[in-house]
Parts: sequence; structure tokens; C-alpha cells
Amino acid sequence: MAQLRNIMEVHLRTRFKSVALGVLLVVLGCSKAQLPTTPKTPEITTSLVVTAIDPTGQNVDSALVYVDGKLVGKTPYKAEKIEPGRHVIRITKEGFQTYRREIDIIEGEKFVLEAVLSPLPPAEGELVITSNQDSTLIKVKNSGGEVVAETYEREARFELAAGAYIVSGEKPGFYKVVKAVEVKSGESTVVNLELQPITQEPPPPTISLSADPDTIFAGQIVNLSWRSTNATTVTVDFVDNASLNGQAQVQLNLPGKQEITATAIGPGGEARDTVYVQVLENTPPTLMFDVVEDSVQVGEEITLTWQTDGFQVVIDQGIGVRGPTGSERILMETAGMKVFTATAYGDGNLTTQKSDSVKVLPKAIQPPNLEFNVIPDTVEFGEPVPIEWNSDGFQVVIDQGVGVRGPTGYEEVQFANPGKKVFTATAYGQENLITIRKDSVFIKEAPEPLLPVVFLSTTRVVTVDSFATITWYTKNADFVVIDYVENPGPEGSVKVKFSTPGIRLVTATAFNSAGYTSVTDTIEVIEPEVQPVDDIIIPANTAVRADKGEERMSDLNAASFEIQYAGKYKIFAEVWYNSGDTQVNESFYIQLRAENGKMKFPEDPNAGIYKVVPDDPGEPHTATRDCGTFKLDQGKYTIEFHHYAKIAAMYPQFVNGSIDGPESVYIVGFKIVFITTK
Repeated sequence: MAQLRNIMEVHLRTRFKSVALGVLLVVLGCSKAQLPTTPKTPEITTSLVVTAIDPTGQNVDSALVYVDGKLVGKTPYKAEKIEPGRHVIRITKEGFQTYRREIDIIEGEKFVLEAVLSPLPPAEGELVITSNQDSTLIKVKNSGGEVVAETYEREARFELAAGAYIVSGEKPGFYKVVKAVEVKSGESTVVNLELQPITQEPPPPTISLSADPDTIFAGQIVNLSWRSTNATTVTVDFVDNASLNGQAQVQLNLPGKQEITATAIGPGGEARDTVYVQVLENTPPTLMFDVVEDSVQVGEEITLTWQTDGFQVVIDQGIGVRGPTGSERILMETAGMKVFTATAYGDGNLTTQKSDSVKVLPKAIQPPNLEFNVIPDTVEFGEPVPIEWNSDGFQVVIDQGVGVRGPTGYEEVQFANPGKKVFTATAYGQENLITIRKDSVFIKEAPEPLLPVVFLSTTRVVTVDSFATITWYTKNADFVVIDYVENPGPEGSVKVKFSTPGIRLVTATAFNSAGYTSVTDTIEVIEPEVQPVDDIIIPANTAVRADKGEERMSDLNAASFEIQYAGKYKIFAEVWYNSGDTQVNESFYIQLRAENGKMKFPEDPNAGIYKVVPDDPGEPHTATRDCGTFKLDQGKYTIEFHHYAKIAAMYPQFVNGSIDGPESVYIVGFKIVFITTK
């Protein structure tokens, strides 16, 4: 178009002329005159400057500059010396149409050429064809065999749609040259045709093609292999830029019988070979993929599950390749919507893709955890109340006078009055968040004052004018009255003498604010020929219970005594039943341990070798209980005191309901009474 200038030429001509300078020789009093000198003629240079711009006037650098077909440099280009005369300038750059211009350079001048390079259309490319022979018939055919361009020029430029083409050059007396080329969108492709004179008839080309395997599933790979002779160009279907001999892997995705043809082109003509590959239809693998949770907080884990009939699953988010079936826990470290995509791979590289998401919320500050327990539900008045607590906060505040404590602890609290006591524990955590727990205990009423306990023992038989012993022991007594004893204290022992035979009744009465308790014993006064044996009374203060393990079920040293006369003795225990009917299994048994370690068992057992003293229900009271008859030799003995719970499993006949509480048994004294020497 006249409006566009594709070439801007600026000729700068500089003429150089020789100037003759006269030299005047002046002889000024010299005996010799200087020889004349000839001035130097300036060197005449011929140069070329080539630059390139685009249609908007922007410089296009690094375009290739060819002078008379020879690459001489890149734009901007400057040749300090160039032969005068006609020259062909060609400029190429990827993405632009080839620029070609013939110029005449005059000797001694500087020729400046500014070339405007036009961009290639986006869907087309440029094909530049050169031949080493004039009058060569050059043809360009598309993939369908249709001639799309033809010329006799030694250098020709065509704008063609992107794709594959066959370029041929032929001239009488020369071998025909055929080449396969690919024109790429927005790029320039150069093909040089070198025609060789015919010396003899060229042999025809040959080609052989093979495919392995010949049956595949859609999407799988076929290995192609080919060899050619007498060929200058080889094309193979599905293979780009095939070499004369070679191998290639081709993926076939369309089901059906696929035809693959290899073509060899040479001076002697063309040759083809065709193979067939059966492509079986394939289906993509099934895939189930799930993020189990809908939302979690930062720092929590989510669960991914998947199952496919393919051979592997690839999960994004940095998880990677996994087997066809599985589940995995993933820690969520940042907040936001997290999308997971799983891709199952099956035969023929067919894939199935599934996505699922989870919302990750910023981590909320949670109140501290707190466990708080008042260990018993009920305690006796005066007993301490154990409490325990455990928190992940930084402190716990407990009412009922306990106060501020650490996050974990145990403590016993004492109360001065009975009733239900409610504890409130408050754990403090971050941001002053708190957690409150409550628990309670019932403290029983203080027991009413108990009647006094009195334990009395006398010498059973004594001779006239011999001393009999009266021994007593009391508990909770304000004062005591005992027959034959003046001003008795709460406990003691006195000797009394009787001058006549007979039975003497001895009564001991203990008094307190709740009332009084009386016990009576006898002293038989006989003639001197009968040997008297005193009762042995032993104060004690021992207790056993059923709920504190084996160690608390027994007192192996409850009391000790010494036997002076061998014979049969009955042992009595003064038992204080202080719990009333709240405990119904306050049963026990005893056994004796001689100083040589040998054990003595009662001669009147009721549970195997043991004699169990069963509970005595009713209001709180004391009672004298028969613990059994023992045959004892002279010597020292120790009373072992055991809770019935130790043998209840073997002898359950004395169990009332079930033994599930303290069931404590409290003994305040023992009395050993002589029965007979037989």
C-alpha cells in the first residue's frame, strides 16, 4: 500500500577529493635545502548499517541479517567495509515476516538501511524456500497432497496456515529434492533445497515400518520402528520430524483399527509401508473420594478416604501417590477452605478426578478442662473430707475455705458441723475463661452421747481368807460404783478377802450423762483345798474394718496374756457397736499365737476351724461376746483379731446382704476365764 513504507533508505554520500598543496621551499641561510614531501591521500571506505523496527516504530533487536545469503550478524548491524555493487539483504526474526531487499552500494558511501518487520498473523507462519539453482520448480503441498504454493524463484516467501507440508524442488538434469517441513504459528521456517546434477538414474527409496504391540487399550503406548534406504525425507504418521531411521512411542486414544503409514521420499521417488493397530475401547476408573469432616479447627486432623478400581490414586495438597484404597489423617495447620482433589489412574492412562473440601476454622480458645471429685458421698461427723482435682488451666479456686490451688491436687477438709456440704471448684485458663465443677458430701450428725462401757472381771474361785481380784475397765464413764471397792476410778484392780465360803455377787455400775451401765460377776469362796484361778482381764483399744485391704482387716497383736495353769479357757471380748444399724456386718473371729509361733484355734468353731462372732444389731451399745473355748498350756499367748470379711467367701453363712462398706469392729477389752483343767 502506498500509505505504508516498508523500507526507509538513507543514503549518505561523502565525496573525498584530492587537494594539491604547493610547497614552497625557502632557503634561509642554509647550506642545504630540505627535500619536498608528498601528502597522504585519505582512505576511501564503503560501509553498511542495518537496523530493524516494527510498524509502531519500536526497535527490533537481534534479528538475523543475511547479505547475499550469508549470515553476517544481528540487528543493529554495521559493516565497516563492504564491496560496492548490488547486494541482496535478507532479515529474519521469529514471529515476523522475512524482509528481503536488493540494494546498490556506491563506492565511498555509507548505506543506512532501516527495515520495517511485519509480525506474522497469529494463526499463520512463514515458509522461506531457497534453491541453489535458478529456474527450479518449487512446489508446496499440504498434508492432503494439494499444491498450495508454486514458484521458480531462487528465494521465495509464503505465508501459510500452521501445519505440515511437503516441499519439492525439481529441474531438468537434476535430481528432484523433497523435504517435509512444519510451519508453526507466528514463526518463520527456512528450507534450503540443494539440487544435485543427475549422473545416473537414482535408485528408488525403500521403507519398512513395524508396530509393537498390535493390540492395545485406548490411551496406551505403541512402539514404532522404521528403516529406510535411498531416502532424503521420511514421514511417519503421529511422529513429528521423523528421522530416516528411528524409533518412537505413540499414544493412541481413539478406539478402532488405526492405520499408521511411513513414507520415504528420495531422488528416485517415494515408498510407503503401512501397519495396523487395533485400539480397544477403555473406560475410566471409578473413584469414591471423601473428606469425612465438614469443618475443623486449626490444629485438628481431618480424615480422607478413597476407593478406586484403578491401580493408583494421586491426591494433591502435598499428599502424593497412594494405593487404590485407603484412608489418611491430615493435620490442618492453617485456616481457610481447603479443597482436596484425588485423581484415579486406570488402564490406558484413563483418569477419573474427584474433589471434596473442608472448612478449617481459626482455633477457638477453649475453657480449661476440669475434673473435681469429693471422694466419699458420706462421712462420719469429725472425719476429714478428701477432695481431688485435675485441670489443664493454670490454677483452681475451691470454696469451703480451701482457696487458690495449683492445677492438680489432693486435700482433706475438716468441717465443724454436720449436713450437706457443696464444694465449687473454678479452673482458670487463657483469656480468663473458666470452667466450674461442683460436688458434695453429706456429713452425718454427731452421735448422741453413748452409754458408758464397763468391763468387769473377778477371780472365779478363791479360798476362804485368800485374796480375790476384782478388775474393771470403763469407757465414757463419769464415775463408777463397784461392790466391795471403795472410790473406784475409771479402771483398776483391787484385792479383797472373804472369811466365809459362799457365792459373792460383784456389780460394777458406770454412770454418765446418757445413763448408766451395770455388769455383774461372781466370786465363789470355797474351802482351802480348791486351787483358785483368777480371770485375766486385758484392756484393749483395737479395731478392724473391711474396706481398706488385707492390712486393715487384721490386728495381729490385739492383746497378750500369760497362762499360769494349763486347762480350758473361754475368751470373751467387750465389743463397742458404735455404728448402730448403719453397718450390719460387724462380725469377727480370733485365734491365739503361742510364744513358739504355734497357732491355737477354738474347740467350738462354727465356720471351719474358726468361731465367727456375728454382728449384734441395734442402737449403738457395748456387749460381751463369746469368742470361743481354747485349750491352753502354761505360757504366753497373743490374740490375733480378724474381720469376718477375710473368710466370708469360704463361709458366707454370717453375711448380711453384702459387705461393701467399712463394717468396722471395735474391741475395748478381753477377758480370759478358766473353765476346767480337763
